[in-house]
Amino acid sequence: MFARGIEVLALTAALAAAQNVYRQPAGLYSLPLPQGWKVSSTTPQGDVHLLGPGNGAFFGVSYYAKLDEAPDAIDAYKQRLLAKTIPAHKLLKTANVQVDGAPATAEIYSGFMPDVKVYAVFRFVTVHAGKAGFVMMQETETKDWDRWKADLGVIEHGLRFARVEPDGSFTPVQQ
Repeated sequence: MFARGIEVLALTAALAAAQNVYRQPAGLYSLPLPQGWKVSSTTPQGDVHLLGPGNGAFFGVSYYAKLDEAPDAIDAYKQRLLAKTIPAHKLLKTANVQVDGAPATAEIYSGFMPDVKVYAVFRFVTVHAGKAGFVMMQETETKDWDRWKADLGVIEHGLRFARVEPDGSFTPVQQ
């Protein structure tokens, strides 16, 4: 229990230190950027990809609209990405978590990335909000997971997303 308290204090301090904030242009979400992190790419659909200092870690957010029309879209995306990046992946853990006060599911996978010849950890966090959803993906080499865990936690726990109504409409996050 004591170790968990130290993790929470470290995360709180790191979140307070993260002064840069990325705001998705349409107001779908915002998230803190820990020191040295940068936006590497965005898409018109609302996705953003972040890279940690030295490109040692990755954090991505993808937005899915109209999940009522394609309820398996998020799972299909995760499986395609895992099959492409870590063909022989293994699910290590699944947990119920909270993201910006909403219930979410976290899954941790590990495996060998043949393209770059390293072992990696992938963490997917899925948030369903009405007819829409968000997927957060975190990635780093297995040997560096502990090094990047605090920064990845700061981004995940600092994410604020638009309020999504049951009809799929949303109220943008404040700019």
